[in-house]
Amino acid sequence: SYDRERSLAVMKSGGAGPAGVAALVVVLGLQAVGFAALADEPLAAGVLVIASRAALALTCVRGVPAAAGDGLRSPFAGCVGRPLAALRWTSAAVIAAFVFALLGLPWHGVVLGFGVATIVVGLLLRRAVTRLGGVTGDLFGAAIELTLATVLLAATA
Repeated sequence: SYDRERSLAVMKSGGAGPAGVAALVVVLGLQAVGFAALADEPLAAGVLVIASRAALALTCVRGVPAAAGDGLRSPFAGCVGRPLAALRWTSAAVIAAFVFALLGLPWHGVVLGFGVATIVVGLLLRRAVTRLGGVTGDLFGAAIELTLATVLLAATA
């Protein structure tokens, strides 16, 4: 409900409003469900945590600007070429699926999870660009956490 400038100021302040807290509770709750399903396979859970960081390659792709202002977003926004971002994203999915296969776990869910996470991160980026004018450090973190929740749920469903 805030305008662009107020939204960026709230992000910079480090506080969280009711909508932010609700979103955080939902995402962390989904992650908890996914981690609980992988309680007997800590290596698989760890691989998904590491693989979820590939979302940064998507958020830093050329053509996605930084929102106005200073902070971490400025040096990183737009610094990754599209082919490299696609390679990083795909390799994270393939490595995670390979580890699941080696552990005797269904790997198809990992691939599906990365496919769905591609859409989720894409929608997040589109909303950030239209609402804020670009990405922020908070959006980098949100992309990682949404990717992790999506992949965990798909891999354990």
